[in-house]
Amino acid sequence: MTSSTVPDVSVQTPGATTTAVTANDAGQKEQSNAKRREISRATACEYERKQWTRGLYGLKRVEYTLDARKYIRGKGERERTK
Repeated sequence: MTSSTVPDVSVQTPGATTTAVTANDAGQKEQSNAKRREISRATACEYERKQWTRGLYGLKRVEYTLDARKYIRGKGERERTK
């Protein structure tokens, strides 16, 4: 009888701690997501205009147009449409 009561107590305490931790994690995730949205709004145009990719021959600049369907790449300035 005593052995059955001991696991019940041990099960309850981790459950309580995990719910508290998950509540805190959810709050932190919402805050970080809000910050990320603000940053992305501010810098979306920058990132779409100028971006660097690492190719076989070093770094290449990839310039995205605002609609991001066409992009000009490398020296040849090829346009591609998706």
